[in-house]
Amino acid sequence: MILVAAIFQEAAMVNFFPALMVPDVLLVVVALWTARIGFEKTWPRAILAGLMLDLIFFWPPGVNIISLVVVSYLVSFLAKRFLISQKGWKFIFLVILTVISTIILHLIYYLVSTTLLLSENYMKMGAESIFSIGIIYKIMANLVILFVVYWPVKKVEDFLSMFNQSVISTKR
Repeated sequence: MILVAAIFQEAAMVNFFPALMVPDVLLVVVALWTARIGFEKTWPRAILAGLMLDLIFFWPPGVNIISLVVVSYLVSFLAKRFLISQKGWKFIFLVILTVISTIILHLIYYLVSTTLLLSENYMKMGAESIFSIGIIYKIMANLVILFVVYWPVKKVEDFLSMFNQSVISTKR
């Protein structure tokens, strides 16, 4: 699923969105996973997703790994404290988490790019958008992706958890 989301983000989304508005599909997927199953089970996925993004973007290894793990931890922290059991409020809270995680991700990009004095144009475009109107566009694009991937991620996770439960019950 991580590979599909990474390819979807970098191969398909660039055709539909301008450069500063390309949604962070893997960020949204990692945030959904974290809100649903917790940081303890999501951090290996966040590391793998970050590595995939580093390889696809040709960025220094670790930039996206650190970013996605930090965002995943913060989403888990907020979800454990504020996630509400009613379905309507839960989705509104996921929208708020997506907004917060987008801002945090691009703030980390900015800090890493200024600290390491990186000269890659794409990373600077993503990092500099935190202080411009571009972050609003990025948040809107990520919210669109949240609405698109919420149901498929939920169904895949439910299917895999059902499969995992049946495997565990047959081992006993």
